[in-house]
Amino acid sequence: MSNEKQAGPYSRPECPKSKCGHKKYCRERDACIEKEWADSIRSLPPTMLVLREIEVERARQKNAEGFSLTQDDLYVEGQLANAAASYVLGDEWVRRIRIWPWDWTWCKPKDRRRDLVRAAALLVAEIERLDRAEQRKKSGA
Repeated sequence: MSNEKQAGPYSRPECPKSKCGHKKYCRERDACIEKEWADSIRSLPPTMLVLREIEVERARQKNAEGFSLTQDDLYVEGQLANAAASYVLGDEWVRRIRIWPWDWTWCKPKDRRRDLVRAAALLVAEIERLDRAEQRKKSGA
């Protein structure tokens, strides 16, 4: 049985371990979902683990954070790449050079490895955005 609501493709998933379902945003719900995803990828061969983690993070950005492809398509001034660079550089440098593209409350650094996975997922989002823009250009839309 799926833990995701059926309201739409980017609906936030229900907490898999909570009776209340954590229907409102809360750190406990996100931590529970993140742990379930981490548990599901541990059995992969090491060479595929990192790519799977990036895929899972990209899905988390859509499902848990509520971002959509339509919203990503609005970021035409390098916001997704700047956010990725922010996670690569780390919080101290980001505050110095001010490349974080959004409100500071959205910048949520964790540990170095986790931040690099987030950065990679944001780069995937930027690449996907560029591909969709090129497709629209070719189709005349």
